[in-house]
Amino acid sequence: MPVAYTPGIDVSHWQGQIDWPAVRSAGKIFAFIKATEGTSYQDPAFPANWQGSKAAGLLRGAYHFFRPAQDPAKQADLFLRTVPQAPGDLPPALDMEASVSMRAATYISKVEVWVKTVEDRTGLACVLAQRRP
Repeated sequence: MPVAYTPGIDVSHWQGQIDWPAVRSAGKIFAFIKATEGTSYQDPAFPANWQGSKAAGLLRGAYHFFRPAQDPAKQADLFLRTVPQAPGDLPPALDMEASVSMRAATYISKVEVWVKTVEDRTGLACVLAQRRP
C-alpha cells in the first residue's frame, strides 16, 4: 500500500539564508525550524526563519535539539522563552539525536521532564523526533 505524506523541511542556521517563497513554490507545506539547543543556545537564524516561513504561507513549527546530559527543565524553559507559539503553528518538537552514555530509563525520564514542562505551559502535545542510525 502506498504511503501518503505531506512534504516539508527542517532547517537551522546550517542551511544559511532560506528563500522561503522558493521553498513554498517547490511544494513544501510545512517547516520545522530549530529554535534552541541545550540550556543556552538559541539558533541565530530562528527569528528570520520563523517570520519568513509564515510570510511564505507555510505551516511552521519550532524544535529544540535535546542535550540529555543537561538539565531538561532548563532546556524547556529556554525553548519556551524563545518560541512565540501562535494559533495555527505546529506543536513544539523535541529532536533527540545527540548520542549519550546513560541508562535508557534515565534518558527517558529526562525527555519526560522536557515534554511535561512544555505541554503544561503550552497546552499542546509535543512531537518527538529521533534519528535512527
